[in-house]
Amino acid sequence: IGAADRTDGCFGATEKQHVVLSCDREGAQGALTTVRSLILSSKDPCLLNVYMVTERKDTSFFKDACECIEGAPPHFCQTNFKVLLIPEGLYSPNHRSTIHYQRRKDLSSPLNYVRFYLHEVLPPYVTLVL
Repeated sequence: IGAADRTDGCFGATEKQHVVLSCDREGAQGALTTVRSLILSSKDPCLLNVYMVTERKDTSFFKDACECIEGAPPHFCQTNFKVLLIPEGLYSPNHRSTIHYQRRKDLSSPLNYVRFYLHEVLPPYVTLVL
């Protein structure tokens, strides 16, 4: 999921690109590879803001893992990479009635539903979600 913060009124050189990924440790390799690809293919990685939405237990893991991304510009992880927490109470056990969880246990993770709560997770200056 991506979002854009247009600072010049159109898609131009000063446009901020906001990318949101929701991930836990199991999917970390793919998520961090995606971040690396975004950095390497961006004309100006300093205009790229990456938000990693995860559970509380994985926050320090992703902060440390960002430092290992090959090709990231200096200070990218301190200024352009933010680890955000899933809002408390996002997932209710009442959702279980709609999905047969013995077959689809992977759907029980709150990370699968974070896209519905981006307005609660993202900073207020991120106004457009693509």
